[in-house]
Amino acid sequence: MYKLLEKFAIRHLGSNVLTISELKISSLSIKKHLLITTKDNNLYLVSQFSNKDKLSFANFINTQTFLDKHRIRVPSVLAKDKRKLLFIQKYLGDLSLYKFVSSRDISSHDIVKIYQKVINLLIDAQLIRDKSCIAFEKEFGLDRLIAEYNIFVKPYLIDNLWKNKLNKIQKVEFKQFYQKLAQILAEVPKVFCFRDFQSTNLILDKDSNVFVIDFQGARLAFPQYDLASLLEDNYIILSQKARNLLLDYYMKEYQKKSGTKINVEEFKKIYRLATIQRKLHDLAIFVRAKVKENNDYFMKYIPENMARLTVLLQNEGLDFNLNS
Repeated sequence: MYKLLEKFAIRHLGSNVLTISELKISSLSIKKHLLITTKDNNLYLVSQFSNKDKLSFANFINTQTFLDKHRIRVPSVLAKDKRKLLFIQKYLGDLSLYKFVSSRDISSHDIVKIYQKVINLLIDAQLIRDKSCIAFEKEFGLDRLIAEYNIFVKPYLIDNLWKNKLNKIQKVEFKQFYQKLAQILAEVPKVFCFRDFQSTNLILDKDSNVFVIDFQGARLAFPQYDLASLLEDNYIILSQKARNLLLDYYMKEYQKKSGTKINVEEFKKIYRLATIQRKLHDLAIFVRAKVKENNDYFMKYIPENMARLTVLLQNEGLDFNLNS
C-alpha cells in the first residue's frame, strides 16, 4: 500500500534512509504518510494527497513555496511529484500549540508569550504585498459568507442542534442578523488568510519556533478571520484576560509593522463579528461530523463554545438561550 511512497523517498533521499515507518495523521486531504529517519539524524514526512484532492495539492505546493519565499515558517518541501500528488517535507514533530498548552503545567504568562510569537507570524503573513500566491485569486467575501450559512449553519445548527431552542420569529431574526453580519465582514479590506489558523495546525520545533502546517485553503479575508480562529480556538479556551492582552498586542504590533493606524473600536467590533461567524461555522462542522459520519468526537467541544457564542450573540442584541 505504501510502496509508491517508499520508492519516492528512496529516490530522493537515497542511501541516507535509515528507517521507514507508517505515520497516522488525521487529515481530510492527505491520505497516506510515511516517516523517514535518515542516517544524519533528520526526520522527513513523505505524504500523498488523495486523487480527489488534486486542487488541494496544487494549492498546498503553491502556497508553501510562497510562504517559504517570504520567510513565513512552514515545513520545507524537499521534493514533489505533481502527477502522483506526492511530496517530501521536513518533519517537525507533533508538538502542536494545542499539546503545548493543554498537556503541561504552563503559566498564563508563558501562554501569552508563545501566542505573541504566533501573532507576529500572522501579522508578517498579512502584510505580504506580493500577489504571486494562488490565495490572492480567491476571496472569502459575501458569497462565501452566505454560502456558509446555507451549507452549514442552517442545516446543522438552526434545523438540528437548535431545532427546539429557537421559535419561528427567532429564526427569522437570526437569519437577518447573519445577513447583516456577512455584509459588514464582506466590506472589510482583505489580507492573506490561512483559514484554519488554530492550535492543532501550529507546530513548535525543538527551539520553540512556531510553524504553520495547514494552509492549502488560504485566500483573501478580513484580518480578524485568522485572529479570531487563534484567540477563540475551539480546543483551547483562553481566559478573557489573555484574549484581551493578545488582541491589544496584535493591534499594537500591526500598527508598528505596517505603519498604519488602527481604529481600535471598529477593529474590536469586526473581531467580535468574526468570532461569531467562526463559532457558527465550527459548531456546525462538529454537528455535521456527528450527523453525516456518526463521529461524535467533536461533540465534547460544543458546550464551552456554545456558551461563548451565546454571550457574543447577547452582546449583539440576540437574547437566545442556546446552552444545553
